[in-house]
Amino acid sequence: MKSNNLTLGEVLASPCQYVIPVFQRYYRWDQPQWDKLWNDLVDLQEPDRTGRHFMGFLVMVPETFMPGRINRSHLIDGQQRLTTLSLILCALRDAARLAGFDDLAMKIEFSTLVHQFETGEDRFRVFPKLRDREQYVACINGETPADGRLGAAVRYFAGRLTTIPEAGTEAGLRAFYDLLSQRLEFVYAQLEGENPFNIFKSLNSTGVPLGPADLIRNFVFMNLPVEHQDAFDQAHWKPMERRFEDQQGILDAEGLSSFLRDHLMRHGEYIRPAETFDAFQRKHSATAFDPVQVTIEAKKASGWYEILLGNRPDSDPEVEAVLAQFRQLESSTTDALLLNLYERRDRGALSPKELIECLRLLSGFILRRLVCGENSRGYARLFVQAAGAIGESPVDDLRRFLESRGFPDTPRFVRAFVTFDLYHSRYRKAVLVALERAQGHKEPVVLSKAQVEHIMPQTLTDAWRETLGDESARIHSTWLHTPGNLTLTGYNPELLNKPFAIKREGYKNSNIVLTRRVADSESWGEAEIEQRARWMAEDASRIWPGPAVPVERASDEAARIGPSRFDLRLRFWTGFRDHLKESGSELDPAEPGPRYRHLCGRLGVGKPLYAYLNLRNRRLAVSACFHGKRAEQQFHAIRQHQEAIEAEIGSRLIWTARPGGDSLIVLRNPVDPTDETIWPSYYDWMRRSLETFRRVLAPHITRTPKADRLANHGEGVSDAEQFRLDYWFAFRDLLTNSSSPVKPRKPQPDPWYKFAAGRSHTQLATILGWREASIAVELTFWYDQAQAYYTILSRDREAIEAEIGEPLEWQDQGDRRHSKIRIKREGVDLANRQEWPDQHQWLREKLECLHRVFVPRIKAISPEDLETAETDDMVNDASEGANMDEGATDAG
Repeated sequence: MKSNNLTLGEVLASPCQYVIPVFQRYYRWDQPQWDKLWNDLVDLQEPDRTGRHFMGFLVMVPETFMPGRINRSHLIDGQQRLTTLSLILCALRDAARLAGFDDLAMKIEFSTLVHQFETGEDRFRVFPKLRDREQYVACINGETPADGRLGAAVRYFAGRLTTIPEAGTEAGLRAFYDLLSQRLEFVYAQLEGENPFNIFKSLNSTGVPLGPADLIRNFVFMNLPVEHQDAFDQAHWKPMERRFEDQQGILDAEGLSSFLRDHLMRHGEYIRPAETFDAFQRKHSATAFDPVQVTIEAKKASGWYEILLGNRPDSDPEVEAVLAQFRQLESSTTDALLLNLYERRDRGALSPKELIECLRLLSGFILRRLVCGENSRGYARLFVQAAGAIGESPVDDLRRFLESRGFPDTPRFVRAFVTFDLYHSRYRKAVLVALERAQGHKEPVVLSKAQVEHIMPQTLTDAWRETLGDESARIHSTWLHTPGNLTLTGYNPELLNKPFAIKREGYKNSNIVLTRRVADSESWGEAEIEQRARWMAEDASRIWPGPAVPVERASDEAARIGPSRFDLRLRFWTGFRDHLKESGSELDPAEPGPRYRHLCGRLGVGKPLYAYLNLRNRRLAVSACFHGKRAEQQFHAIRQHQEAIEAEIGSRLIWTARPGGDSLIVLRNPVDPTDETIWPSYYDWMRRSLETFRRVLAPHITRTPKADRLANHGEGVSDAEQFRLDYWFAFRDLLTNSSSPVKPRKPQPDPWYKFAAGRSHTQLATILGWREASIAVELTFWYDQAQAYYTILSRDREAIEAEIGEPLEWQDQGDRRHSKIRIKREGVDLANRQEWPDQHQWLREKLECLHRVFVPRIKAISPEDLETAETDDMVNDASEGANMDEGATDAG
């Protein structure tokens, strides 16, 4: 490789054309990358900045020189940066031309954008091969920028150019041009015999990571002669990619990567998402790789994938009808198996009737297990295993496989369905719609706009209490969200909490059979709900078929759903939680899950207590963890008393400080945690250790200056803190005197007032926004499982907002430690105490509304639901967790 340092002006002014190869990605930069580049350019204009700014690598593969043609080099790395800078130059040229500075505009164009004396494709200094070509050429030619990222980039930078020094003058524009051409520096490298694909794979300095689809595309194209790549792209690769583009022609790279992974797994080999490209390269490097044939197969499979996603219907109406119902289950983990089945159908080894039977088996397996309380953890592996298990008799083989993995039988399913909390399931409408379709209506109604209706309402009125009798509270809590009390209607807002007699009249005229049949009952109570649920359950058992009698699961450990260590951890933490309850411990454990660590309470905000079960290294541990900058400061303050603390606890501790991360105080115990017979002794050790941590460490944490002031009855409290205390004490009195179902705690002088929300990691709060003149009620999700809770609830956003009666603010915080759902009232006068009663009444109504709507949903979320909602692959997470555990307990 030959390399040297060149400025942007030297790169673009050379008698060369930089061709972006077909196998390169589309232009991927968007506003975050544009903002970063522009901020660098702004900093470069500061008076004290006199040097050059390093822009990274430009890696080229020169083409063989051909007389009569301009020199060409293929751009292997640096596409995003060089394309973006060319677009900035387009915007700068257009600004100069619009202002009448024609000489400057011509200089920019002929020095950096085009070769003045060349024609056709050779005219462009940077030239995409097919991808993004039309948009790029329009920008270079000064035409109105097209839709898409490249046109948007020109418009973005055109707006930013109005902010540079002396923006409207020729001197200002020329100075900015000089900055671009003379002060941006690259390492310019030319390959000489190296494998360009390996170089490309290892280089990625754009800030937009290379995904599996990018790497697979590059691998395929690098195994084709350059002269065949354009034709191959047009005939084979581009038609496949087009199935993953949106209406603006922007490629969904993640969707394409998911498809290629499922395509690779269709014969039964499970592949982690991060290993998709490695598996592809390993498979085809070990064989006589024919990129054309491999792509033809993938292109055909992408057509089936399009059907599975519902982007187009199956050619067989009967298959499509069953598939449409299956899609309602939103089980993407079955895609690899379904690609296997479609491949069999394509080669004549599976009839449409057999495909329908397989789809119904999968529907039954998923829905029945959900209703019967079986977890879905491990489905990603299980369904891939199923693809490898089916042979010459696909239907029978699939049935036997599913039955050996815990396929609930019909009697068990019917029993569970009657009392199942269907309302808080993400399948609630899909189930009710399927049951309605099963009624055999000769003129099926359109159900897309129908809403799920509680016949016995969620809020009992006096009339309903009288109807239900003395046991109204028990009946309501037992049967409210079960199938027998749910139906479909287009008149949900009109019916709401009205007495059954009024609802019945509305139901009589319904075009929905499920709803009209409710009107056959003269009253509505426990007996009617249960009776209706039983015939619904019988219908459901036919819609979602399964074994008629119980079947045994496979005993082979390798056939279990998910790795065995997950099941062992779940049992361990479940037993530990029960132990804490029986012992009367004040520790507050989270819901049991299969993770290596378990939240057992907190010493304060940002200071959770954890217990650890490390199976790989055979040890238990407990820790106090310190999150965030303030907690880190407290950790260092506590460590000054290390000797006294260890003496009081009676053991040496491991003190691990991680600047910018979590700091830990750890106590570990080398044991054999796989011996379940002695788990009770481990539970006792963990409980005693955690309680000792709380007793010894808490005084060092809670005695803050603010806590001392509050302990002295407000002595030293600031005016702002006193104001907030007055506000929240008045609000607490309202909640207490009104017998609110939301239980208030002792107010603190904070802008928020916290309330329990049914689970650890969740919290309801009322908020004072002094600067915004607002009050708000919000549901917050904290720490490890924040994103999982938020993801699950956001799936029901439409139904939740309909139940609350107004839209909410849904704040997905991404990689931060909390997400929020909020309802806010603006324009309030917090300083006017005469308005407090009205403000407090609003806060009470909204707080109780969010409590009523969200808390049952939160409590209905199982550990398995949280597992499937998390973004990382479970096995990766477990492995990473084990590494974290080892690092935490071995530190020092």
